[in-house]
Amino acid sequence: MGTGWIDAVYNNSDKVVMIRSKDDHHNGVLVTENNLSSDAIKLVDNRFHKLQPHTRYSAECFEIPRYMPGKHYKTYHAHFTINFFHSQLGIFDFIMFVNEFNGKVLMRQFVPRDCDFHCIMRIENTGVWIDIIDSNPPTPANYTCQAKNELGQWERIQEPMASGIISPFRAGSLTVNNGSTEKQVDNQQ
Repeated sequence: MGTGWIDAVYNNSDKVVMIRSKDDHHNGVLVTENNLSSDAIKLVDNRFHKLQPHTRYSAECFEIPRYMPGKHYKTYHAHFTINFFHSQLGIFDFIMFVNEFNGKVLMRQFVPRDCDFHCIMRIENTGVWIDIIDSNPPTPANYTCQAKNELGQWERIQEPMASGIISPFRAGSLTVNNGSTEKQVDNQQ
């Protein structure tokens, strides 16, 4: 399993988003575009830190951790809290997005297997995205996400639908439209 590195965090949303790292290494340091050392956010303390709206941060040593229950994950929070981490399931590697309150996997995103990859964490008003950039041009496979359908089976979803599932700005049951179907999603369970 490779390592996922977040090279930048863009809070393009209209809201403050909180972020923290729970890990024993590579927690990360975020610095705003103006590069003032006084603005550096050091995530080593396992506390939530504010990401200001419409602000871009460069990231150093900001790893998407390999999951270890209760020990290795990153978290973002606005209205409710979502943990994310790198996990290997069978022959695939994923970034898993999990509701911190109840442990429910909200979504999983395919990532390259057996190689390191680089990403941009992009926070929009509609959700939070991990854009895989690597040195090669991104391919649609890099953005493939899955959520469970009504039968509890994993199905591929597109970004507009995924945004409703992993958005930290929405609570309770919501209707998500991916252009062809509408689906009720309860992102608090």
